[in-house]
Amino acid sequence: MRRGDLRQGSRYRFISDLVAHRDNLDGSGAFSHFNARLVAGHPWSSHQQGLLLDSETRILTFLRVYLQFMDDMACNGFDYHKGKDELGVAVSREGRLIKLNRGLHRLAMAQYLGLPTIPVKVKAVHRDWWQGVTRGVRGAEALARVAAALPNCTPETAPGALDPA
Repeated sequence: MRRGDLRQGSRYRFISDLVAHRDNLDGSGAFSHFNARLVAGHPWSSHQQGLLLDSETRILTFLRVYLQFMDDMACNGFDYHKGKDELGVAVSREGRLIKLNRGLHRLAMAQYLGLPTIPVKVKAVHRDWWQGVTRGVRGAEALARVAAALPNCTPETAPGALDPA
């Protein structure tokens, strides 16, 4: 219920900004953001990725990496194995796919490029949808019904009723 529209989210804006400033990355909003942190003495870091953007050169290199991923995806399609995290989804009570909070930059790239589909892994299923699909059966038969119903699930495109925006 608290989901936003990922087609207008921060990752999509980030990717769009980089593409718009491809030939002048130091004119991008992303560069301005990271550089402002650098100038303020608080360079952006990611302990998970082992990154510290402690110079303008490192900021530009970091941004170029995203453009390289984007260019690769544009030429070769979405490669499930190139990211460090699986693109996980949950099935909502209505049977819609809701993106979980990993792989959002790759999703934004795929959306920007207009890719019609991307592979995802179902990580959670809402109880109401499960019960509607399985209708009281259990075990292997219930799993078979769920597996048969999953291809009919479509991505959620509307923000939730409790979207903070």
